[in-house]
Amino acid sequence: MAKLGTAKRPAVACVETMERDEETWEKLIEINPRIKGGKPVIKGTRVPVEVIVGALAGGASWEEVGEAYKVTLEQVRACLAFAAQMLANEMVNSNRFYRVFFAIPFDAATMQMYDQIHQHLKDEYGDRLQFAYGTDRFVEPSPDFLRIESFKAQNKDLLGRFYSHIKSADIVVADLTNNNPNVHLELGIALSLNKNILRLSGRNLIQLASDVKQFDVSSYQNEEELRTRIVKYLNMFLLIKEQPLSEKARLLYHLQFPSGVTVENRQYSDPNIFGEPNQNRTYEQILKEMRDFEVKVRFKFCVVGNEQHWFGACFRYGTEPWYGGGYLLHLRKNGELVLAKMPSVKYLGQKSYQPLDLDKEYIFHFRVDGYHLTASLDDGFRDPLEIYDLDDQSYGGVALGCLGSRVHFRSVETICRDTLDFTQIGR
Repeated sequence: MAKLGTAKRPAVACVETMERDEETWEKLIEINPRIKGGKPVIKGTRVPVEVIVGALAGGASWEEVGEAYKVTLEQVRACLAFAAQMLANEMVNSNRFYRVFFAIPFDAATMQMYDQIHQHLKDEYGDRLQFAYGTDRFVEPSPDFLRIESFKAQNKDLLGRFYSHIKSADIVVADLTNNNPNVHLELGIALSLNKNILRLSGRNLIQLASDVKQFDVSSYQNEEELRTRIVKYLNMFLLIKEQPLSEKARLLYHLQFPSGVTVENRQYSDPNIFGEPNQNRTYEQILKEMRDFEVKVRFKFCVVGNEQHWFGACFRYGTEPWYGGGYLLHLRKNGELVLAKMPSVKYLGQKSYQPLDLDKEYIFHFRVDGYHLTASLDDGFRDPLEIYDLDDQSYGGVALGCLGSRVHFRSVETICRDTLDFTQIGR
């Protein structure tokens, strides 16, 4: 590889070139979970986009980058265009990582095999996945903190420690090879929490306990085959989670109300500001049922009773929105974006933006993934409200509505990123 030196000219593309390349980078950049753990790379190579952009940022010229990484000027431009759109549209999940818990027997041979696989997975996925088994932590704190925590947990049983790790995990890998009772217990906890579970066995599946034979179990013969099955499962999980909010996601993506729709709720407002009632308007629009998803709404306030009245979304509710549990994420006319637990309206977090003007279009953008919510008033979550402890993990409905206001949607985009079929396993 050629050595990168000092740039002979600034590594900046002209505006016309960048605008043109923003429309064509898709032909030259790909995201494939099987290549570099899903990092964006130049198509047909294993060269990550971040390496090219980093080299240019470090002062290398376009020619030096092309010679060093054996890429063309067009491919370098595509990398810059991709980076620009990634910043604008949040094409990747901002700092989102997922946790994998291994429920395995603790005999020496099994531990040694999984230790080696664990290291391989860390190298393959980097910061995108965190791994733990037993009472290990997903993120290792300082030694002083560990000593204090260990002392405080002197009366806490191992089951409680396992439960907390499984609860915080996104994926559970359960090795049922020896019908280990602890593994079966951990599997039961994972099933009760509706976790993504990869069930494995290194023996003939006939030897499995009768209560797990009803589930899908993958067999393996050796360490290499075991690693292959785990990687395949993780890749599929990430493929679903990283689908873009666009038509590229195909059946997972929906564009609703492309011609526009208006919702209205006059409750607690001066009826004189609304004019004559319109029987064609409703105060809510039901989208669909899903647990993990992303929604982007282009909207404007037409009429607002006062600064506290709002437009928002109810999600993960049961029988009906607003009163059937779940969460309420709502945006007030005064610019406050608030998340509350329903039906008690317990506030969980808020963020303040500039007050909103009437008849001006805004973007209401939010993403819900496991315990994590991200929401903002822009395309790319550049200044978001973030919540990390959504305890209610129910599969439920998503609805848009308002209070004391009239709101017009120009379009509503949704994508479902559920990795489980909740219609088959219940809420």
